[in-house]
Amino acid sequence: MKSTVFSFLMVVSLSFAQTESLPGLYLAGMTNDGTNLYLFGGITVANAGKSLGKTLGKLSDDLWKYSPDQNIWVKTNPPAPRPSARVRHHVGYLPDTNAVLVFGGDNNSSLLFTDLWEYSIKENKWREIPQQPLPSDPTKYAYGVAYTPSGFYVIGGVNSSNSVSIRDNFYYHFKTKTWQKKREFPASNTEVIGAAAFKPDTTAQPQPSFFKKQSADTVKIFIFTKEGTNQIYIYNILADTWTTQLTTGEIPELRYIPIFVAFGKKLYFGSGMLKYQGIKNFYELDTDTWVWTRRADLPEKLFGSAVTAMKGKLYVYGGIDTTFFTTNNFYEYDIATDTWNRKSALIKDPQQTFVEETKALPRGFVLSQNYPNPFNPSTVIEYVVPAGTHIRLAIYDVLGQKVKTLVDKYQKTGHYQATFNGNDLPGGIYFYTLMADHFVQTKKMLLVK
Repeated sequence: MKSTVFSFLMVVSLSFAQTESLPGLYLAGMTNDGTNLYLFGGITVANAGKSLGKTLGKLSDDLWKYSPDQNIWVKTNPPAPRPSARVRHHVGYLPDTNAVLVFGGDNNSSLLFTDLWEYSIKENKWREIPQQPLPSDPTKYAYGVAYTPSGFYVIGGVNSSNSVSIRDNFYYHFKTKTWQKKREFPASNTEVIGAAAFKPDTTAQPQPSFFKKQSADTVKIFIFTKEGTNQIYIYNILADTWTTQLTTGEIPELRYIPIFVAFGKKLYFGSGMLKYQGIKNFYELDTDTWVWTRRADLPEKLFGSAVTAMKGKLYVYGGIDTTFFTTNNFYEYDIATDTWNRKSALIKDPQQTFVEETKALPRGFVLSQNYPNPFNPSTVIEYVVPAGTHIRLAIYDVLGQKVKTLVDKYQKTGHYQATFNGNDLPGGIYFYTLMADHFVQTKKMLLVK
């Protein structure tokens, strides 16, 4: 028995060193160009608990590209210079130059960023954009950022020196590369928690092509605050005026660090943190009727996730899960069918970045983290077989004893899924091991009862 346990633990320690998936990221930023998604920054967090403002982890300055057609990520690896690693920043897309934009954020400590960077998708190169003059009041936790055809707005925030909510409304113009101060946000002593911009009378169509076709004076910005979700603030860009709009229906609870995104004539709001716990409920607000409707819940409780909308679908990446660890779980929400689907966090070989391929598979075996995790009573395990061979996938307890065999047969090249049901097992930590030829890898999961 002792030798069995020892050999099993050796396999675990060796297998965890391998990296074939994106890292779990909290407070990253995500956008899209109408075809692919782009994810930048964020921080890895281990057991954050209630100290979210002082989380320890590794900041990221990586830019990842996701192809929905191939369902796989690639690391862009642009040369220096590049933006510093950061969190609480804002990521957008500029159609005129086919570029990803990164603005602001902080280093998860006292250093605030007011720089603006542009990533050329065609050239695979970052460059810092000059700004004259800079906003007079740098802000932290400034979630009220909204992109329009000609620039973007930074509305509200928290003063970096005294943590007091501020009402500033700054506009950055892309062509002139200058900041302008606009009419202040009307509500005092309340923090903006989300902003989205679109033309209210347009038909549903994917961003950012929508912004490419519309003039700036047709766009309005919608703001949520800590006052609650039963009232929306609306900023008219052309008139430089603010109005308020009451909402009805299934009004969602107020929460911290939610996902908030616009698509067509609808606003989508969900997940986030409530009483130091993640939540997964998800809502749609119709801007014709101003009625909230509850939609299908996210597959798991998350907060601090990155989100973007493209071609009738919403994409949600990462965040912190119920274990207070960062996750790399990645979900696609289909607006038309009101369904969520788990997507891949697998990384394609960096040497193949920007090489268009169809359904390319990694060169070696890949064993992904199970989802959901923690789970009760069932979870899904994904893996990749690069060449046909005999596959064994088994479940072990903490003593190294096999409790269930999920797969034990020959399988051809391809992506596979196996479902593990722990209904007849006690709650606790379990391990799953993939064995094929000379490949052995093990990952940990938690059954909660």
